[in-house]
Amino acid sequence: MTTSVKEIVYSCDNNYIEQTIVSLISLLKNNNDAFKVWIISDQITESNKRLILDKTKAFDFELVFLNIDSILRNVSLRYEGRHPKTIYAKLFLEDVISSDRVLYLDSDIVINGPIQSLWSRNMDDELIAGVQMPYSVKLKQSMGIQSKNPYLCDGLVVLNLKLWRQQKIGERCKRYIRENHGNPPMLSEGTLNYVCQNSMGVLEPKYNLMSSMIFYSSKQIKKLFKAEYYYTEEELEEARKKPVAIHYLNELYNRPWFEPCDHPYKEIYRNIYKEAFGVFTYKYQNLNKTTRMNKILKRMLPFSLYVALYHYKHKEI
Repeated sequence: MTTSVKEIVYSCDNNYIEQTIVSLISLLKNNNDAFKVWIISDQITESNKRLILDKTKAFDFELVFLNIDSILRNVSLRYEGRHPKTIYAKLFLEDVISSDRVLYLDSDIVINGPIQSLWSRNMDDELIAGVQMPYSVKLKQSMGIQSKNPYLCDGLVVLNLKLWRQQKIGERCKRYIRENHGNPPMLSEGTLNYVCQNSMGVLEPKYNLMSSMIFYSSKQIKKLFKAEYYYTEEELEEARKKPVAIHYLNELYNRPWFEPCDHPYKEIYRNIYKEAFGVFTYKYQNLNKTTRMNKILKRMLPFSLYVALYHYKHKEI
């Protein structure tokens, strides 16, 4: 499937404006397609909207801001935790966007290569496509997800809105959220994986290179998270060498807008930031103590003992 205009969706509030700008510039620099970009806004100020427009004015694309409340007006959410309610926007795009396919991106993702293949991919039988997470059979079953089904990270997902409309997936997501009293397990990601199970496509890990893929080997990931199905070491190595999308998650490595930062791909983010803003500015925020201790134990202990300690602490796996 190909379309002349490719539609991209971000969702954010005022706390992630700079990251959204960097991500958007990285997308436009590495792809020459005609894009229509939607930013689902949770009270983004007019000055921040102007900042996004100003920093991306060198590129030829269409940008639309849409208030999150217009999308979630009939969704019964009980908002808790550090994640903004905009994370749920991806579940309810079928009535907002008329295209048959859309790419959703988290603001903490940098695009590092061409993404045309995400539109040429055959998704006739797939509601969504994304990169697989290494979740155990026990954890998936606790969420009502069949063990044979993959569990996808929803930070980068291709949505088949044609099937979404035909199968009334938005309504099914609303029902699932309501059945979980407005606070579903794993939030929007858990909702997506539960409702879309049996109709999901798995992308290569290069389309969402996450911290665990860098920090651990494939064999270590399978042991640590008790993952029955996961990527091979060859697939992970290819992703490390030529990542198309780098996801700067808040785990294992500090994020590149903080110092100190030991993320192996921090300069890709920072170089784009400097292009946009002229000079790199950061906030001082160290990794939390638990993560720092985890990295020390990984370095010092035999991996079998490290795994045993991890499983003792995380009995839900």
